[in-house]
Amino acid sequence: MRTKGNLLFTSNASMGFETDSNATFIADNISLETTSDYAINAGNTINLQINETSISATSDTIILKASGIEVIIDSNGLIVKGGEIKSE
Repeated sequence: MRTKGNLLFTSNASMGFETDSNATFIADNISLETTSDYAINAGNTINLQINETSISATSDTIILKASGIEVIIDSNGLIVKGGEIKSE
């Protein structure tokens, strides 16, 4: 499906997109808005990337990277690389 104008899908009930393989959404901007809960479920990994800042989460590890600092939370505890832990 292709359109040169706007395309709107609307429903008074639930709506879903389903595929047996990969799904890709590409746009200059994507906005998701909810009045209640927002859930993301992944079987393996969730990755969030904003320029050089990233968050990667698996079932047993969270890795945060920002401004040359890396924070790892896993079964070994919390590790900070390239920075320090402060309390204010």
